[in-house]
Amino acid sequence: IVYYHWAGQVTDHYRSFYAGCTMERFCSGLDLLTRICDFVPLEYLVVGRDSGASRRPRMALTFDDGFDLVRSGVMAELNRRGIPATVLLITDCVDNRSLMWRNALSVLITRVGCNGLLQAYNAAATSHQLPEIRSLEGVWGASIDWPNALKDRVVRDIWGLCGLPPLDAYLIEHKPYMSWGDVDIWMASGHSVGLHTRTHAVCSRLS
Repeated sequence: IVYYHWAGQVTDHYRSFYAGCTMERFCSGLDLLTRICDFVPLEYLVVGRDSGASRRPRMALTFDDGFDLVRSGVMAELNRRGIPATVLLITDCVDNRSLMWRNALSVLITRVGCNGLLQAYNAAATSHQLPEIRSLEGVWGASIDWPNALKDRVVRDIWGLCGLPPLDAYLIEHKPYMSWGDVDIWMASGHSVGLHTRTHAVCSRLS
């Protein structure tokens, strides 16, 4: 199973995690893998379903977090090569109703100065009785430890304290995630959908 998050031009909500997967690099990777293995639906690997007479290795392709795969052109490249894929949706983010907490932190790190963000982070952390951090390098480890029920509230508080335009305005402008209409188009093209939890919870830390 091979997983991606995003392919295409870097955006602020993904800048902290971007590894240079341009559309050109994505397509080159698909073409290389196609020469080595047979792409099959994820369920074929999960249930051990036989995909035919081929003895080549089988591979399933997945995309975490539910970023736009239709309007971005990713689906078109998959369809052109006959490659099935599964998108794992964060259901609160579908229709761009919410910006997942890690993506929101990426925007803040990109757009807000270090001192201002550190001050806003620690003010929000204190108000929610969470530990403060001494430098921005600690933001990822600290945010993993936020109680799941608080994640969206904490990140919205930090966003507000930083003085950026409303978070909802960012979502309207950039539309990072798939809509339910996009999901319909995705499934009608022969691709599948999986669950990446409602809010991108850290499942090992849930009761």
